Amino acid sequence: MSNDSHLRDAVAKVGTPETIDRRSYDPGPATRPGGAGFLEISSEPAQGRKAAGADSPPFPGTASYHGHFHVLDSLSAETRRHILALCDEVYLDRGEILWNQGDLNTGFGVVRKGIVAGIYNSPTGKTGLSGFWRDGDAIGTSSGSTRMLTAMALTGASVLTIEREMFFEAVRTYPDFAEAAVNMAFERLTWLGELIFSHETQSTTQRVATILLAMLDCFGRPMRHGMVIDAPLTNDMLAALVGASRQFINGILHKLQDEQVLRLRRSSIVVVDRKRLESLLS
Repeated sequence: MSNDSHLRDAVAKVGTPETIDRRSYDPGPATRPGGAGFLEISSEPAQGRKAAGADSPPFPGTASYHGHFHVLDSLSAETRRHILALCDEVYLDRGEILWNQGDLNTGFGVVRKGIVAGIYNSPTGKTGLSGFWRDGDAIGTSSGSTRMLTAMALTGASVLTIEREMFFEAVRTYPDFAEAAVNMAFERLTWLGELIFSHETQSTTQRVATILLAMLDCFGRPMRHGMVIDAPLTNDMLAALVGASRQFINGILHKLQDEQVLRLRRSSIVVVDRKRLESLLS
């Protein structure tokens, strides 16, 4: 796994600073490779920038894949309106921390727009990633006294937060929200299971293929020659997900590029031949 400072440096170096006017903020194209870059990382959680009772955004169809479940879009319009009224909205700059591992757990959140990473720092100083969470995904847990992971924005992002007591009251009051809570927990556990089993049963190259395919399913965008992973995935981040050194991951990626399976760009990866990438898992 990569060192924590390496991972944070990788996030900070993806682009250049940008000033955001939060009164009319919309991450929009900045979430795409080649868009505006990250700001310097703040180690302090975002605070003092909340807008209560946000209006309901236009959500696409409910999706469930690789740990992702669009919580709000799974609700009825009436339930969604009530849930949104219970939430505060926090705006994050690129590289900014929503909360740190070890902070008091006061509730959980839902990514309204942007991409947020779950980062774990081990007692040995190693850093791992639990995944990338996008529009509609829940982050954090409603149990435990402290945060298990650090939540850091990889793009400009807005996150809806709900306090633990309000969360449990909503679960008791709205059956479709209770069902959504179960589904999002199931999807997250399924994704963590995928990560665990891949580490136990796959070679490093196969683990790289597994992660790239999962990222492609979640963040893939068609191009003339292949599909680009439309998320700020650096080699350090990929190494943290796979559980290998950055140097080893670099070697695997360049080998796959030489074999014309993928093409490496400055801030993204283009999968040219998905079938050959899938064949690495057989």
